[in-house]
Amino acid sequence: MDFIEKEWFWTGLFSIGSAIVGSIITLAGIYLKEKLGRNTQIKLEKVKLYDKDRMESYRRLYSFIAFAYSTYWPPDEPEKDFSALMKNHFFKDIKPNYPYYDKTIREKLKILESQYKCLGEPDFIPSIPFDAFFKDKYLEILNNLNNVVEMVFDTWDKK
Repeated sequence: MDFIEKEWFWTGLFSIGSAIVGSIITLAGIYLKEKLGRNTQIKLEKVKLYDKDRMESYRRLYSFIAFAYSTYWPPDEPEKDFSALMKNHFFKDIKPNYPYYDKTIREKLKILESQYKCLGEPDFIPSIPFDAFFKDKYLEILNNLNNVVEMVFDTWDKK
């Protein structure tokens, strides 16, 4: 055990010890960086998916509004046209995407939905009779929806 008292032993031991401690610290740093980077990447992917789904839902709403405009005039049978629009387009394309829309859009869509439900169920009494709704409110609601959706599209990249 004479080598414990030698200078070269302690110099070598400290060199090897320093290399081991340095390697452990480096590996720990790399592990933490990877772990934090992975969580950040997962969050970023979730935001991208949400943003993509939200854009698709607004695109569908915009198509729905355009189709509603095209079937608005001239009205052959307003009640049947409105019912067909709601049944074939609203409940398939718009209703499943409610969570993506702003509050003002959801409120306007609920008015359309309540009118549709009142048409199909004679026991329900709408807040506005359908004829007055179709003459006065329907086009106003479509215009409001169109303006809000276009405003969202204009500010999409600025968020």
